[in-house]
Amino acid sequence: MTQRARLRVWWAGLALREQRWLRGGAVLVAGLLLWYVGLAPALKTLAEAPARLQLLDSQLAAMQLMAAEAKTMQKRTLPARQDAMRTLEAVSQQRLGPGVQVNASADRVTIAFRSASPEGVSLWLAQVRQGTGAVVEQAKLRRADSVWEGTLVVSLPAGT
Repeated sequence: MTQRARLRVWWAGLALREQRWLRGGAVLVAGLLLWYVGLAPALKTLAEAPARLQLLDSQLAAMQLMAAEAKTMQKRTLPARQDAMRTLEAVSQQRLGPGVQVNASADRVTIAFRSASPEGVSLWLAQVRQGTGAVVEQAKLRRADSVWEGTLVVSLPAGT
């Protein structure tokens, strides 16, 4: 006797009420399986889609802004080394506070500072990059209360 035949004999031996309960249970299990495997993930994706699209749109806008900035930076002419050093010193005094030390070596410039605000360091980075084309090679920053102190090592572009 095959498995299918044994199952039919077993089914026929059940009372009508037991058969109904088993059918109802099978329909319930199938419905739950359909919900958890098929419908719930799709509805969750649909519910999250607007927020994800908004996040992706903002990321795209930020990337396009950075791409435009990169193109602008590629097209500009870099200042002479002396002009770049003057700009670097002026921006350092302005943004990193009094007592900043700017030391130039052959290919690098070291800036040591104490008690600079986080906003000042951020603005310094942006201004130095745009104004001189300098690239930060090393940064050692420490937070002391609400201010920062540390050392930044930058290199000026080869064209300066």
